[in-house]
Formats: sequence, structure tokens, C-alpha cells
Amino acid sequence: MNVEAIVSILDRDGALELDNEERTYGYEDEVNEIDWDKLWSSPDKFGEDPWLLTNSDVIGEILGGIGRINNPRPWPSDVANSDAAIWDVCAWYQPIHFFAYDWGIFIREDCLIKQASRIAAFLPPSHQPLMTSAQYATMLLKASFAAFYFHEHFHHKVESFGVRLHVVSGVSKYLPYKKNVYRRYLRTDDCLEEALANADSFLRFQSRPYTSILDQKIIRAVRDYLSETFPFDPPGYRMATNYLSSASFVAGSHLLQSQILEATNLPLKNPNDWTASPQMMRSFFNFKSNIYSVVRRGNRTVLPTKILPKSCSTQTLIKIFQSRGYSIVQGGKGSHVKLRNAVGETMIIPGNRKDLSIGVLNSALKSIGLSIGDLSTLGV
Repeated sequence: MNVEAIVSILDRDGALELDNEERTYGYEDEVNEIDWDKLWSSPDKFGEDPWLLTNSDVIGEILGGIGRINNPRPWPSDVANSDAAIWDVCAWYQPIHFFAYDWGIFIREDCLIKQASRIAAFLPPSHQPLMTSAQYATMLLKASFAAFYFHEHFHHKVESFGVRLHVVSGVSKYLPYKKNVYRRYLRTDDCLEEALANADSFLRFQSRPYTSILDQKIIRAVRDYLSETFPFDPPGYRMATNYLSSASFVAGSHLLQSQILEATNLPLKNPNDWTASPQMMRSFFNFKSNIYSVVRRGNRTVLPTKILPKSCSTQTLIKIFQSRGYSIVQGGKGSHVKLRNAVGETMIIPGNRKDLSIGVLNSALKSIGLSIGDLSTLGV
């Protein structure tokens, strides 16, 4: 299933809540799409790295943490003092139900660098891998990135499961779960989804390609870091310590699936029934897609990002769709605009944007047989 099909189903069944207060980036932020292949590439046959950190200050900050376990709360002060849950300040998932084509995983780079330094604190000072300082710091930054990414990717898998239930039943299961379970119990120890998201972050460091790309001592350090710091996380998140084995994680995931199905924290359905359908909570989309770094506007990203063509405004995109037979129709929610053509095909885009996100633009243009590269020739 592609995102266009999902948005169409959700819109048809009244399951798009685009007017919401879900976490997102602000106008003061610069958002860059991460080049996954370059981020996780291995040295070539000549030993050359396709991408390395070059900022000496960042390299120094990360490597300066080696062997210095002195603070179990590994977050920047502005994050630690926030009223929001820690993991959701540093990284967040924007669900399709609430953002349509603007969905994705977003990671703050200041948190990424700080966390890499804290992971380094769990390395023995005597550890001297056969690599340069830039290679060493880059590998630690990759480990930090993976920790955030795994957590947020679990939230995407939860939404993917909810969409599958919706397709089968014809009604939304994800939205009632978010309202009656997730939001009701968020920041309490009954919020199972956040506990499992943390636990998934811990467990996935045992899988490929991470075990073949990251130094084994760094993998051990990040897992030690996570298991040591989980107890200091907010309520709910800290319960990850109950799910750090594969068996307990699977059992917790099955209980979560029953919670989503019934939109209650105490479901009647036997969680063991889900063992007969083990793939229902896998992610819909390629793990390389819709992943973004967030920096303050005017700052440069340190991560490898895709070189993208210039975007366009909401009004320009509306004109493109109107030139292909679409008209604005009632039903746009919040600041979104809904367009429809004569055969009933629908497109929903954010309104009043000076520069639309690349994710939105890609999906919108693809639906009418165009690409971003066509913008310069459209004459709008």
C-alpha cells in the first residue's frame, strides 16, 4: 500500500485529523531529508568512507565523553527541563492520520550529538579502535541516530498496524486507541507503547546491518547506555526495563495490539492470539524513507542529507493541480486544502505554506504523473 492509498482511505472514512496539536517542527527550524544510504554506508574496497563528520567541534564534543560516566540524565538542559516527554522532544513521529503527506520521523541534531557523547561515556577509556577520530566520532553519531530512529520507527509500526485493522473493519482503530489509551495514559507507567518503543531501540542493535557496520564495543556501549538511562526516563518510557528480552518484548507487543484493536488499556482479546499473525505490526514503508534531521534555521546539518530541488508554495501547487482538472472542495481540515478532480481523485495539502515539505511535494506531484524535477518547466 502506498501513502496516497492510505490518505484516500482515511479521508473517505473520516479518519484524518489534520487539525490537531501533535508535535511537529516550527518555522524557526530547518528540516533536511537524511540520505540513509550514505549515512549507513561502509568503507569502499579502498577503505574510503563515503561520509564522515568534518566539524572538529562536533568530533571533539562526542569523543570528549569517552569514559566519563558522571550524569545519568543524558539530555541537553533545555530538553531535560521541558514539560514534554524527553524522547518526544529530541525526536518524534508525525503519523499519517494527523499529517497526511507530511508524515515522517524527525530527529533534533543537538540531541543527537549530546547523546553520542553520552554513549561514548560507556566506552572504556582504553578502547582504541583502528580508526581515525573522525571515523570514531561518526560511528558514535550513527549509534545515537539509530537509538532515536528505532524508537520513532516503532511508532510508525503501531500506526501501520492500526491502518491494517482499518482496512479490514472499515472503521478507524488507530484514532480511538490514540484518544482512549495512548493520550489518556501518556506519561504514566500504563503507557505501553512508549515502553515498547524504548525497548525496541535497545533490541534492534542486535540486528543487521547495524551489527556489521558499528564497532562491537560501541554496540555494547549504546545498549549499556540505554539500559542504564531508561529508569531515568519519564513514566511509561521507563517501563522499557520490563521488555528488554525478546520474549517479553513480543508478549508486550501482543498486548499492545489488543489495546489498539479494542481501544482500551484492559482488552478482552487474548494477546496470545496474535502469534498466529506475526507480521501485522511490520512497517508499511521502506525504512529509508521520510526521515528528517531538524536544526535551528541558519545552522548547517552535520548529517548526510539528500540534495533536493527547490520546493514551491501551497498556492503554486494548487495552480498545478487546477491546470490538470482539480478544483478546491469543501472538507479541508485545519490549515489543509482539499482538491478533487472529475473522477473523484483527491489530494490534501497543507495550506498557506511558503515552501512545502519535500515529502508532501513528492507525493502530490507523483499522484498526477509529475516529479519535483518538472517544476521548472511547468510555467506556474
